[in-house]
Amino acid sequence: MQAKNEMEAIKSLNERISELEKSGTWTPVLSCLNEASPTVSLTSQEGSYLKLGKLVFVQFFLRGQITALNGTSNRALITGLPFTPKVLLNNYSSGLTISTLYNALENETNAVFALTEAGIKLQKDYGANTANWKMTNNFILSGSGCYETED
Repeated sequence: MQAKNEMEAIKSLNERISELEKSGTWTPVLSCLNEASPTVSLTSQEGSYLKLGKLVFVQFFLRGQITALNGTSNRALITGLPFTPKVLLNNYSSGLTISTLYNALENETNAVFALTEAGIKLQKDYGANTANWKMTNNFILSGSGCYETED
């Protein structure tokens, strides 16, 4: 009898975990804060996620060319996250890290990700200094990590 109860408990736990867990793909998009996005020709555009309760693990990879800057400041932003992030004080509510950053920003020194409701903002030196996209014949940008969502 005890073995039957344990099996039922395990089955119930597995069903609960299945309800909490979601996984899939998402499409990372190069955008800008408060203005027109750059014109981009991408050769790779990939993203995947795993959601466990309110915690979302994401990874993404972008490669291509930025052929035109269509704004005045071109503040770097990546949109398309699979779930809206819960943004905390000073936008430091995520564990997102840059894995690869090659030839995408005007100044790539000390670039970091900061989470906003709009998406992943690229900025410099953990401050309010937003990084800017630049025109380039070849760039690579990838990252991974986790963030919390309200869902």
